[in-house]
Amino acid sequence: MFFNIRKVQAQIRQVGRFFTNFVRAKVLRRQHILPHFALWYITHRCNAGCAWCSRAKQVHVREKVPEMKRDRMRQTLRQIYQITPTLYINGGEPLVMPGIDDIVWMARQIGFYPLIMNTNAVCLHRHKRVLERLDTIVVSLHTVDEVRLSQIYQIAPKAGVQAIQNIRKAAELHRTHGTASVMANLVLTPDTVFGADDVLDFCLENKIELAVVPAIADQHPIVGKTTADIRMAYAQFLNRVIEQKEKDPRSIQGTFAYLRRVRDLGEFDCRSSAVLVVSPDGHVTDACDLRFGQPLGRIEEQASVRSILRKGLDFQQVFRPCRHRCLKACYTQPAMAFETPGRALLEYLRR
Repeated sequence: MFFNIRKVQAQIRQVGRFFTNFVRAKVLRRQHILPHFALWYITHRCNAGCAWCSRAKQVHVREKVPEMKRDRMRQTLRQIYQITPTLYINGGEPLVMPGIDDIVWMARQIGFYPLIMNTNAVCLHRHKRVLERLDTIVVSLHTVDEVRLSQIYQIAPKAGVQAIQNIRKAAELHRTHGTASVMANLVLTPDTVFGADDVLDFCLENKIELAVVPAIADQHPIVGKTTADIRMAYAQFLNRVIEQKEKDPRSIQGTFAYLRRVRDLGEFDCRSSAVLVVSPDGHVTDACDLRFGQPLGRIEEQASVRSILRKGLDFQQVFRPCRHRCLKACYTQPAMAFETPGRALLEYLRR
């Protein structure tokens, strides 16, 4: 049986981090906890123009935040690894970044696990090495209709066809050659909710894990402010997702507690510091959706991530409930794990 030392080391660290954060959150009732994972916006360049892009303010501008040079990138990744072993590479579109194959390999050599990347899959066919070096690739999949997908992404119709083909191929390579596992990320909006069942069927057919999240605007789910029929369709789909997870837990991403909270569009104790957000130029930025992108400090040889967090966040601050409902997985999952710690740990270790 293959022994994955990166996985074992990461699990040991993450279980320890979970207990530390549980005490901070539930016993001491502190506002801030230590990061469970790093969200690295490697570039703000993109080859699409998604209508509800969560980083539109950074992506859809002419003057973009500059990216780090390779040596500084390596130094920054090593600093990040001292804080958390889990790295999620995001954009923009990471696959348009020059040398992305080698950058992923660099992160893998440092020891990150799981090493995850988000992509729209449009040019995934050109990056087989990325699939060989990642642990999981997360593909944005809001519909399986190629024409509709191209409209959502604002790309050429043939690029929409290519994206769907690439997702199928990546899933096949995982099954046959053990490359990165594939997870589909479905953002639920009034426009996508009625086609969501088709996306789930596609994922089951191709053995792709599905993650669902409501689209957020002004710190609230969009579907919560729509018509009754849309809200009903949304809830019915989430019920189906929960039923599918009961049948096959590995087919659906997220804990049961998380999925039920997302279905009900309920409140949760948000502690955004569970996510370490790093910008393309190496700044640690505020993870809260209200202040997203505000720099806390730049990672340097003499400015560690730990020192930046200590300077930028008051770790003695008492928890204050937030009136907003940014039901994004990176905010909601840690909060729900603290509500059902035993089950959350068991689900994590079984993955």
